[in-house]
Amino acid sequence: MIKLFKYEFQRKWKVSIGLLLAYFLVYFGFLIKFKSEGSYSIETFGFQLIFFILLGSALSFGSIVGAVNNLRLEAKQSTRDLYFSIPMSAYAKIGSKVIVSVVEVFTAGFIAIYTAVKAIEHLTGVTLWKTAIKEILSQPMDQLIFAVVANIVYAVLMILIVYLSFAIFRSFFSQVKFGGIITIVIYIILNYLLVKGGTVFFGNVEETALEGFALWMMLAGFTAFTTCIYLLIGFLFEKRVSFD
Repeated sequence: MIKLFKYEFQRKWKVSIGLLLAYFLVYFGFLIKFKSEGSYSIETFGFQLIFFILLGSALSFGSIVGAVNNLRLEAKQSTRDLYFSIPMSAYAKIGSKVIVSVVEVFTAGFIAIYTAVKAIEHLTGVTLWKTAIKEILSQPMDQLIFAVVANIVYAVLMILIVYLSFAIFRSFFSQVKFGGIITIVIYIILNYLLVKGGTVFFGNVEETALEGFALWMMLAGFTAFTTCIYLLIGFLFEKRVSFD
């Protein structure tokens, strides 16, 4: 697994640093420009707020594209020797990619939110970050832990759904033309089934029952489902996918 993480780091660090440098150049450039135009209030901070939100969204979107490409590029026949020829199980390879992708997405998301909030503070003089942190930390510890775990599992599941789309395509439709379109269709179908299944399952649960132990049991079931998706992807790449 360490070799896999090392491979991922060597493959991605230049692109990641380049993306961050470009982001901060634009961020500080416009922050200085807006600051030179005078002070703002929350009421008059419309355009600037939208700009920093869009800039942060672009960074987050870039990390999501990177997470998708973590597997998409490796699953192509022309790049197979770079990764899938490594003498390790597909489960370890997929697992390493999921971990790297989750770290990548959460890091980019944190940077985007933090820099946007700091820009608002710097231009308006309003204290937001410390207030938000105090408000979050004032919540019960079990709720904080639950929120962190639930968001991590959700992020893992969303990435796995994308990876499952690639795995299904490579397993059953690899000889068919228009692979990109077919993969997108598979992804849409999987998301539809996921939303439909979630609606049926959670729709039968009373809102008042989603407390304490019952809430953690539901998260455990959600985690087990996510684990099954991961095992299915590993199985498909281990036993079904052919690069011939």
